[in-house]
Amino acid sequence: MAGRLAIRSLYTGKLRDPGGDANGARIEPQSDGTTTYNAPPRMRTLRLSTATRTRLPACLVLAHVLAACGVSTVDGPIVIDPPPQPDPPALFVARGLVDATVVGLVQTDDQIFAGTDRGIYRLQRDDQWVRTTPEHWSVLSVETLGGGRLIASVETEPNKHELVESLDSGLSWNILTHDFGGPAIGLPREPVQRLRFDHHSGDLLATGYGVLARSRDWGRSWAILDGAWGRVGTGLGGLSTAMAGQYIWYGGQGAIEDPVLIRYQRSGDQSEDLSEPIEALLPRPSTVESIRFYPTSESTVFVTGEGGVVRSMDSGASWEPALVNSTSRFYFDLLIDDRTGYIYTAGWDKNFTDPQPLILEVSNDSGLTWSTYQHQDPGLRGGVWSMAFVALDGRRRLFLGLQGGGVYEVDLQVL
Repeated sequence: MAGRLAIRSLYTGKLRDPGGDANGARIEPQSDGTTTYNAPPRMRTLRLSTATRTRLPACLVLAHVLAACGVSTVDGPIVIDPPPQPDPPALFVARGLVDATVVGLVQTDDQIFAGTDRGIYRLQRDDQWVRTTPEHWSVLSVETLGGGRLIASVETEPNKHELVESLDSGLSWNILTHDFGGPAIGLPREPVQRLRFDHHSGDLLATGYGVLARSRDWGRSWAILDGAWGRVGTGLGGLSTAMAGQYIWYGGQGAIEDPVLIRYQRSGDQSEDLSEPIEALLPRPSTVESIRFYPTSESTVFVTGEGGVVRSMDSGASWEPALVNSTSRFYFDLLIDDRTGYIYTAGWDKNFTDPQPLILEVSNDSGLTWSTYQHQDPGLRGGVWSMAFVALDGRRRLFLGLQGGGVYEVDLQVL
């Protein structure tokens, strides 16, 4: 009876082939995945008690047995339903900070921080966020320096910007006295647009409206590497390093809403303007928001901005579209998993008030093709402003910071 189900007859106690015979029961698999039990045409009886000599039709006994096993019985054939399947795991999981705009996500030691338009928050072990700064601080950039030390650029009141630091993993914050922006001449200094700690050199890097600067005393004094203080522009929000810190790439938007991309080389103290080929692919008005390098080959560079994502395979000598659009959809960030090579990005339609879908885009072939995954909540403000890999409970997780929608996690095991 190989490949067939053998059952023990309730009538005789003998093993009976499900094919049955003239007097036997039949168990028949159906095309919809259920199994039908057909009673024999001539019912025998089953002795239940030798004391009472009570005899019942075996079909009633079988019905009770099957009901006890969770099998439904109806008049006619007995239908055995397939076991219920569990709901598939969710790809997107809400992580709190509802209604906040999350501009940055960083991790120091085992602490995860979110920089938002209403202060800096720390994720507690009970999965609740606790605010660690005044609520009226609006964050431009936040960076971890290691050992529980963090630094952030914040707007403390309209047109007043400060650098603030924490030495105790966000338990307390201090406003720094610093000289970023040059000598104070009665006008507000330009704010720090982006902070990045270079682990190779130990330098803290920062960008302003049109300047790249470095600090070697944790943000108190600054020296210009490229550009100048006080230039006209909307700001330089993209900042990254490559080749063990020998190259610093930075970019943003110029005075006429043109995308700006600069590659600065430490040795020789020289820079190269790569803005023109970027503008050819991301036409004005546009901006550069992030710069990322492929982990196994830093000559492969991805640049995100208004209008999409572009790519260079030769350290910026030539460029090609990777994920561009004609609707000026912003892409503030892009992450590359150094274990798998998978690339993750997500965009934002320039709308500060209305709901929009949360759409994750994933490539497993260096940006040649992309798969799209969309959250199904039509009321979500799902535009993405920040992204980060974080380590939590022994797993690498992908956190997304939304514009007005808080924090969402992408379950990478579901993809």
